[in-house]
Amino acid sequence: MAYFIRVTCQRVVLTMLLLNVLRPSLALRCYSCPSCDEANPPKKIDCPKSEDAVCVKTETVGSISKACAVSSTKMECLVTDNPRTETCYCKKDLCNISRENTPMRITILILTVIVFLIQ
Repeated sequence: MAYFIRVTCQRVVLTMLLLNVLRPSLALRCYSCPSCDEANPPKKIDCPKSEDAVCVKTETVGSISKACAVSSTKMECLVTDNPRTETCYCKKDLCNISRENTPMRITILILTVIVFLIQ
């Protein structure tokens, strides 16, 4: 009985880890960044999954705002002066995705599969 409980708990934890790894692909992610190609700190807003949904991130003199929009714009950065404003439009998970997050997701996914195979 103790073995059954232990194995069940392991499988529940591993399933939760696996779902956490796959969850980011279910929604659009927009990171709050100082520029359009950086991701520090990786604060995000999740937008509804849609073919026309884009993340819109605007920085005006150090103040960052994030929103979701419907647009045909694929991915671009716009910079204006007076005051300096930078707006980033991007589609799907390409919006300033943190380079550290992708290897971590892959590592967790691989470890989960290995643990399931060992059992």
